[in-house]
Amino acid sequence: MPLAEIKSFSKLRQAGSTTLAERKSLLVTHQINLEEEIARLNGELDIVLYKIDAYDKKNA
Repeated sequence: MPLAEIKSFSKLRQAGSTTLAERKSLLVTHQINLEEEIARLNGELDIVLYKIDAYDKKNA
């Protein structure tokens, strides 16, 4: 979560229970962003693993 969003979340938390929906929304957005980043990284990992396998086959 970017620092600006963390600060926003902190201010909302300090404001109390009237901001529960807004805080949940920030967390859901953060969850979506994390899932997208994980998917991107998994794709990159697949490419690296493919390349390593190709090197292993050439060295066999």
